Amino acid sequence: MQQASQIDLAWKADYVRGEDRTNGTPLPRISPLRLSAAFIYTQGRYSSQFDVRHAASQNRYADGLGSTPSYTLLGMGASYRTKMPGLNSAYWFVRVDNLTNEVARNASSVMRDVTMAGSRAVRVGLRANF
Repeated sequence: MQQASQIDLAWKADYVRGEDRTNGTPLPRISPLRLSAAFIYTQGRYSSQFDVRHAASQNRYADGLGSTPSYTLLGMGASYRTKMPGLNSAYWFVRVDNLTNEVARNASSVMRDVTMAGSRAVRVGLRANF
């Protein structure tokens, strides 16, 4: 018997703007506009996902660290739901983040000029809920 398939689209967006009311300068380490979307396909115990995350450039700064450029990160993953004794649920997964190895700097980090937000990464594991 074939399992039913399901396709989902998830998205989110956030934007924060802050300034010091005493002198009108921008507050330090405020994230720029961020957008993300994910396409998720599920069939029975199997699930796969493709996602994109975008952060706009941040040109409003007051901490002396300067602006951060925009970036777009692509990711994908797959999982398999299984049953394990003593657990409510368990998922074996594999995930690749930052497929294109894009240089990304986190505007809210004090280390943004020293370290990147993360290069390409592969994760394999078991997520369990008990």
